Amino acid sequence: MMWKKSFLVFLFSLSIQNAVLDDDRTKKTDECPSPRLSSQTTVVTKGQNVSLICSIEKKSQTIMYYFYQGDKYLRTKDNGESNIFNLRISEARDLGPYKCKVQDSISSVYRCSKYSPDFNFTLLDPVATPVLNISVIQTEAGLYITLRCISPNGSLPINYTFFEKNAAISPAISKDVRQPAEFNFTKKSTQGDEEYRCEAKNRLLNNAKYSQYSPIPLTGMTSLWEMCLVMTLGLCGLTS
Repeated sequence: MMWKKSFLVFLFSLSIQNAVLDDDRTKKTDECPSPRLSSQTTVVTKGQNVSLICSIEKKSQTIMYYFYQGDKYLRTKDNGESNIFNLRISEARDLGPYKCKVQDSISSVYRCSKYSPDFNFTLLDPVATPVLNISVIQTEAGLYITLRCISPNGSLPINYTFFEKNAAISPAISKDVRQPAEFNFTKKSTQGDEEYRCEAKNRLLNNAKYSQYSPIPLTGMTSLWEMCLVMTLGLCGLTS
């Protein structure tokens, strides 16, 4: 029985020691947390001004912020100045990686000088003004209208949305290849004052572009019978 009691006492003391060690590790981690480097946006275009923000949970009036690009030191800022580093994206090498470090020379809280995880920007080309094309086929049910929209430039994927005047008439149509987005619908008749346009945008913030307004082309409208006739004659020409 004595050896069982001794064994239980040993297990209990061992669990107490492990709990104390875990508590010490937690305290050390809390006392020396890693800073976080962030920005208002992660996607940028050439010539854009951006800001890097180095933040930490526990703050002190004597904290120093150190900014780096890779292993290259950029700048030191104290808490009274700012924890923000401003830069301009001029070329691909300005995309990163960036990191920051916090240190307090007076307090012992941040004397461990931990670094933040790396932060990188992603370079995107802005979309160009899209071009809208409208085709109409006369059917028994009314006008079968096809809207096609494409932006000749801009990083993919690009989202396209079609509008009648200022009201959206389609969901966002995403294209990850340089091909027109297409939206079809039928109208029983036309009032003659309908105007359509399309919007193109990618992941760049506040950079949507719109096509010119276009009316329904009433002249040159193709009927379903004419379309079938053209297709039939085309097939005949191929077989002759």
